[in-house]
Amino acid sequence: MSRLNIRKAKAEEFEQVVGFYHSVIDALQGAEYNLGWIKDVYPSRELLKGAVENGELYLGEIDGKTVSAMIGKQ
Repeated sequence: MSRLNIRKAKAEEFEQVVGFYHSVIDALQGAEYNLGWIKDVYPSRELLKGAVENGELYLGEIDGKTVSAMIGKQ
């Protein structure tokens, strides 16, 4: 059984993080509950970069594949 592993994103993973958010935006186009996000507008690259740099962006992974991302403070 695979488990969800949540960890802080690393600075060198920034482009991967942006790519993940872009894939979520693409996947939700035309969905009934579309978030209304626009690539590089929300979430902006600046918002994501700041969250990664401040240790506030977390990735959820299953079997080494990113399946979720979130920004949060402890």
